[in-house]
Amino acid sequence: MDYQSIITFFMEMAGTVAFAASGAMVGVERNMDIFGVSVLGVVTAVGGGMIRDIVLGIIPPNVFINPVYALVATITSCLVFLVFYWKWMVALR
Repeated sequence: MDYQSIITFFMEMAGTVAFAASGAMVGVERNMDIFGVSVLGVVTAVGGGMIRDIVLGIIPPNVFINPVYALVATITSCLVFLVFYWKWMVALR
């Protein structure tokens, strides 16, 4: 891999983490369970990239070719859920 591919990949991962966290926080605010938070985080994180790829004519989209995007989004969403759940449990004490 060349440097441009590596930098692009890390920037895509940073965007995936940011959008997954954003979607997961909306799910937590709406009192969803961990499955709902994960689905909302993954859809938010990879949805824009899927639309971009389809508009550019890249069929199938990269999220289906390289599942690391969905995996990172799922892990990020679960971590956001667990952090908010832990904060809620501590506040109950």
